[in-house]
Amino acid sequence: MKATVENMLVNAKTVEVMEFVEILNLITNSDNEHQLRTSMSLYSSEIKYFEYGFGKNHLWVSRKSGNGERLIFVEF
Repeated sequence: MKATVENMLVNAKTVEVMEFVEILNLITNSDNEHQLRTSMSLYSSEIKYFEYGFGKNHLWVSRKSGNGERLIFVEF
Protein backbone atom coordinates (compact mmCIF):
# COMPACT_ATOMS: atom_id res chain seq x y z
CA MET A 1 0.00 0.00 0.00
CA LYS A 2 1.12 3.52 -0.73
CA ALA A 3 -0.30 6.41 1.30
CA THR A 4 0.08 10.00 0.16
CA VAL A 5 -0.85 13.13 2.11
CA GLU A 6 -1.92 15.28 -0.83
CA ASN A 7 -2.90 18.49 0.98
CA MET A 8 -2.19 20.13 4.31
CA LEU A 9 -4.73 20.32 7.11
CA VAL A 10 -5.06 24.11 7.47
CA ASN A 11 -6.80 26.07 10.27
CA ALA A 12 -7.82 22.92 12.10
CA LYS A 13 -9.06 22.65 15.66
CA THR A 14 -7.19 20.39 18.04
CA VAL A 15 -9.92 17.72 17.87
CA GLU A 16 -9.69 17.72 14.07
CA VAL A 17 -5.92 17.29 14.18
CA MET A 18 -6.26 14.41 16.65
CA GLU A 19 -8.82 12.70 14.42
CA PHE A 20 -6.60 13.23 11.36
CA VAL A 21 -3.65 11.64 13.15
CA GLU A 22 -5.82 8.70 14.22
CA ILE A 23 -6.84 8.13 10.60
CA LEU A 24 -3.16 8.25 9.57
CA ASN A 25 -2.37 5.74 12.31
CA LEU A 26 -5.10 3.39 11.06
CA ILE A 27 -3.63 3.60 7.57
CA THR A 28 -0.02 3.05 8.59
CA ASN A 29 -0.92 0.16 10.91
CA SER A 30 -2.79 -1.67 8.14
CA ASP A 31 -0.86 -4.22 6.11
CA ASN A 32 -3.41 -4.75 3.35
CA GLU A 33 -6.70 -3.56 1.89
CA HIS A 34 -8.87 -5.88 4.00
CA GLN A 35 -7.25 -4.76 7.24
CA LEU A 36 -7.61 -1.08 6.24
CA ARG A 37 -11.30 -1.50 5.35
CA THR A 38 -11.91 -3.27 8.67
CA SER A 39 -10.05 -0.63 10.69
CA MET A 40 -11.86 2.26 9.01
CA SER A 41 -15.21 0.53 9.49
CA LEU A 42 -14.58 -0.03 13.19
CA TYR A 43 -13.48 3.58 13.67
CA SER A 44 -16.18 5.13 11.42
CA SER A 45 -18.53 6.04 14.27
CA GLU A 46 -15.80 8.26 15.75
CA ILE A 47 -14.99 10.09 12.51
CA LYS A 48 -16.79 13.40 12.76
CA TYR A 49 -14.67 15.91 10.83
CA PHE A 50 -13.64 13.87 7.79
CA GLU A 51 -15.27 11.79 5.12
CA TYR A 52 -13.72 8.89 3.32
CA GLY A 53 -14.49 6.40 0.63
CA PHE A 54 -13.08 3.36 -1.08
CA GLY A 55 -12.63 2.77 -4.77
CA LYS A 56 -11.63 -0.46 -6.43
CA ASN A 57 -7.96 0.03 -5.54
CA HIS A 58 -7.81 3.08 -3.30
CA LEU A 59 -9.03 4.99 -0.22
CA TRP A 60 -9.53 8.75 -0.15
CA VAL A 61 -10.01 11.06 2.84
CA SER A 62 -11.21 14.66 2.74
CA ARG A 63 -12.39 17.23 5.26
CA LYS A 64 -16.16 17.54 5.69
CA SER A 65 -15.98 21.31 6.10
CA GLY A 66 -13.39 21.74 3.36
CA ASN A 67 -13.61 22.51 -0.32
CA GLY A 68 -13.77 18.85 -1.29
CA GLU A 69 -10.08 18.38 -2.01
CA ARG A 70 -8.53 15.13 -0.91
CA LEU A 71 -6.18 15.19 2.05
CA ILE A 72 -5.07 11.56 1.97
CA PHE A 73 -4.97 9.08 -0.91
CA VAL A 74 -4.03 5.44 -0.36
CA GLU A 75 -3.37 3.03 -3.22
CA PHE A 76 -3.46 -0.71 -2.66
